[in-house]
Amino acid sequence: MHVRLALVALSLGSLAAAGCFRSLKKDTAFVNDPTGKDKVVAPTPPLPTGKALTPAPSAGGVKPPKLELAPGTLPPLPGMPGTPSNSPPVSVPDAPKAVPRDADDELLGMDDDPQRKGILQRLRERREEKEKEKKEREEKEKKDRPVLPPAVEPKKSEPDKKPAVDPQKVEPDKKLILEPEPKPQPKPTASPGDLKTVRGLVDEAAKRFVAIPDFESKLTKRETVSGKKQPTEEMRFLFRQEPFSVRLTVTGEHGRGREVVFVKGQNNGKLIIVTGEGDNRLLGAGKKLELDPDNPLATSRTRGKIEDSGIGRPIRVLSKFVEEAEAGKRPADSIRSLGKVERKEFGSPVDGVEVTLKTSDDPLMPKGGKRQYYFDADPKSPSYRLPVLVITSEPDGAEVEYYCFTDFKAPAKLTDADFVVKGKR
Repeated sequence: MHVRLALVALSLGSLAAAGCFRSLKKDTAFVNDPTGKDKVVAPTPPLPTGKALTPAPSAGGVKPPKLELAPGTLPPLPGMPGTPSNSPPVSVPDAPKAVPRDADDELLGMDDDPQRKGILQRLRERREEKEKEKKEREEKEKKDRPVLPPAVEPKKSEPDKKPAVDPQKVEPDKKLILEPEPKPQPKPTASPGDLKTVRGLVDEAAKRFVAIPDFESKLTKRETVSGKKQPTEEMRFLFRQEPFSVRLTVTGEHGRGREVVFVKGQNNGKLIIVTGEGDNRLLGAGKKLELDPDNPLATSRTRGKIEDSGIGRPIRVLSKFVEEAEAGKRPADSIRSLGKVERKEFGSPVDGVEVTLKTSDDPLMPKGGKRQYYFDADPKSPSYRLPVLVITSEPDGAEVEYYCFTDFKAPAKLTDADFVVKGKR
C-alpha cells in the first residue's frame, strides 16, 4: 500500500510541474474505488498548501523536482500525512506479520477509513453468515442421520459348546489358527498275552474245583445291599459238591450264632435258618425257621442266592467273560491280567485279574463297574489255583462286594451230619 502511495505522489509531482492542475480552483485527491478503478473527486475540506515545487527549466521538457528523502520516509503530499497539520512520520512502521487469510480478508488491515471499515464489516458479516449456514447444515445432517442401535457384546460360549470350524471351508487368506485338541489319554489295555493268561488261570481253577469233593474255610463277607452298606461278617463256611450242600455259621460279633443251611433235594427245597444275636428282637437268638430261598426275609441282607455261594460261581462267570472276548462279543481289553499282587489277606502273592463290567453283565450293576479276581498262587496251599478273593466296585470306585476265603481245608471229609442244625422252633 505504501508503495502505491509513493507512485501516486511521484505522478502528482510530475503533473503539477507541467501545469496540468493550474486551472483547477480546488485541489483534488485520489480515492481508491472498490471497483478497482481510480477516480478523482473533490474533497470537502481544502487541501493545505505545501512547499512549492519549482520545476527546473530544461530544453527537453519539465522534469520532476528532485526530492531528498530520508530512508524509510515519504514526501509530503496533499491530504496525506506530512502536511503542516500532520507531522510526517519519522519512519515507515514495519508491516504487520502476515496472518493466513482467505480472499475476503485482504482488507482486514485497512480499517483507518470509514468506507473501508464498512467494507470490512460487510466481509466479516458475510463470513459469519457462511459459518452459521455451515453449522446449521452440519447440525441438520447430524439430526437426519439414522441412529444405530448400541452394540451388544456377544455372549461368551461355554468351553464345551464351541462351534466346530471346518478348515476346508475357510478361505486361504483367512485360515484360522486352531488350538490343538488334547491328546486322548490312553486307556488301560490288555497285553497280547493277557487273554491267554486269564484263560489259563480259569481252566486250572475249574479243574481244581471239580477235583475237590468238599472244603472248609473262613469266609469274610462285606456287601452293599440296596444302596445300604452292611456290616462285615465273619463265618465258618462248609461246602460239599454232591449233593450240593452249604452251611454258614456266623462266628463274628455281628449276628453271632446265626446259621444258614441248604441241601439240594432236602428239607422241601427250603432254607433252614437259625437266628443269631441281634437278628430279630421279637424272635430272639436261636429261633429255627424254614424259608423259601427267594423269600425276602432270606434275601434282604445279601446280594446273592444260597445256590451261588462258594467259589464255583466266580469260576463260571469269569469263564463266560473269557469266552465272549475270544468270540469277539466283548472287548478284548475289558479283561486284563494284573500279574502277581501282594494282598494283606494272604501271606504270599496271588494272581490278579480285572474285568470291566458292561451294563448287561450283572443285573445288580446297571451302571457297570469293575470286578477283580485273585487266585491262590502258592502250590503248597490247599486252595492253590482257586479264586480266594473277589472284589466288585461301582464305576466311581465304591466297593459293593467283598468275599475272601482263608484258612482253607480241602478235602474236609464232610458228612450229612455236618449239614443238620438244631434250634428252637
